[in-house]
Amino acid sequence: MLLKKKEKEIIAQIREIIIKEDDRYHLSEYQFIHSREDIITEICNKEIVSVWEQEDDFSRLKTNVLNHFYSHYVTVENQFSITNNIPYNEQWFPVIYKDRLGAIHKYHAKHEIDTIDNEMEVRQGRTIAFKRSKALLQDIVTYCKIKAIKIPENIEEKILEEYPINAEKLTDRLEKEDKDLWDEIADYLKLIAPKVPKNGRFYFPHKENINIRTGKYVGNAYESVKRLVTNGNAQEKKTGLEYRKFLYWTSVNAVSNALKKENVIKEHHHYTDSIDDVFPPVKNHLQIEDYVLLYEVDVKNSREVTKALLDLLWNKKPVNIYHELVKGHEDRVQTFLMFFDEDMSYKEIAEHYNNTLTEEKLRQDVSRLKKDLIKRLKHILKHLNRNYNG
Repeated sequence: MLLKKKEKEIIAQIREIIIKEDDRYHLSEYQFIHSREDIITEICNKEIVSVWEQEDDFSRLKTNVLNHFYSHYVTVENQFSITNNIPYNEQWFPVIYKDRLGAIHKYHAKHEIDTIDNEMEVRQGRTIAFKRSKALLQDIVTYCKIKAIKIPENIEEKILEEYPINAEKLTDRLEKEDKDLWDEIADYLKLIAPKVPKNGRFYFPHKENINIRTGKYVGNAYESVKRLVTNGNAQEKKTGLEYRKFLYWTSVNAVSNALKKENVIKEHHHYTDSIDDVFPPVKNHLQIEDYVLLYEVDVKNSREVTKALLDLLWNKKPVNIYHELVKGHEDRVQTFLMFFDEDMSYKEIAEHYNNTLTEEKLRQDVSRLKKDLIKRLKHILKHLNRNYNG
């Protein structure tokens, strides 16, 4: 009887591991596997279960299950082999890149880990540290091709090596003409440029009449920064604060020279001993990239709805929608997030609660709660969409 109970637990854990792996990396969606249920059934019927049931450590069990899963059930021609030039890899890689980068961004925000975004105080809703880059994605794909990487987790490890982008990595990307990162620099210069005539440390006659925000003047600053970076002048920048000063003073000189050429001003004086007057002490205002705009979520797309659900539960914003969503389930939300957001197993969650709840009870509760929350959220989204479009 004890043996049967142990077998049942192992089978449930195998099922949990494969389902989460499939959902995490969209294996079924992109046809890397054909029938997840058939695979689970076949694995659980094999003699290998009798070997795995001796394993008490869940992490080791997970490693064994996934090694077996990828070596036996993800066919050779579909094993994430870039060299085989599978057409849907062109779609799958960007999806994985976006999903995993979003998870890295969320982790840093959740644990209040400072990045170059904090040091530079980038515009709200923008990011340099976690900026998605087509060129960087291509570098990651090329790396996976050279290394013949076949397991998605190893691709995720490569993404973790590249992010978050710090000052030195930013310089490297800019020197490589990374358009997406240069777009962020252009946006940052728009934020900086208005400070030039408005700051009291500069003598600009009739400065209140100078429209420094125009694209022309910002363009002058952008070209100056690009020229300096190309010539290696940004190599010594080791922190976001140093980058901030570099971009600011380059803007000052470029914009001022442009204004003088047009006889808008005749001279300008600036002093470099009080940069903090221009940039006050950094405030911690971590932002999560692509914060879910609920009215843009496609209700028919289960992945978008699930992502919106996790973001809502984690951020607890908008507050009124969050409370409407979790009403009556407040005490169960944390368990739900442990499983779906923190990637804990049911066994680990049970241990967190000192085994007062069984794995099977947790599994049933989480499954029912997910169905209920998804149903509620879809109702909320439909209502929001009607109001937004109507």
